[in-house]
Amino acid sequence: MSIPRYQTYMKGVLRLSATGTWYHNGTAFTHKKLQDLFFKSIAWNAELGEYVIRIGSGEARFDYDDAVFFVTSITDTSVPWQLHFSDGATEPLNPHTITTNSTHRLYCTRKSGERACFLRSSYQHLVQHITDQQTLRIGSETYPIQEE
Repeated sequence: MSIPRYQTYMKGVLRLSATGTWYHNGTAFTHKKLQDLFFKSIAWNAELGEYVIRIGSGEARFDYDDAVFFVTSITDTSVPWQLHFSDGATEPLNPHTITTNSTHRLYCTRKSGERACFLRSSYQHLVQHITDQQTLRIGSETYPIQEE
């Protein structure tokens, strides 16, 4: 079954930028509750082989620049550290899943196996614990950061 680019009242193109900003026809969303709803509504459509926004029985396709999930903040008051994601979920950090790419963006893998990108504030928090270009230090433990 093929769903149209949009199956909603809005017409046009939805896009999620590499910095975690939602756009509709090139205009950034300004309403935080709408952004939060869209992040919480991201779902994998196995038939299409792509992520969609799923609200109720409706689905909308969207373009994305990099990742569809983002680490918005980190709580490091105890080990394991807790990662807070753009979809409202919180999961413990698995430091073995931290990777970087050629543009020095940082990523991790969620429990579900999905990739998430660290947004600016969580990135800046994490890099305070990177002892060299490729090693993350949490307490007395060190973890290599793999290149993608």
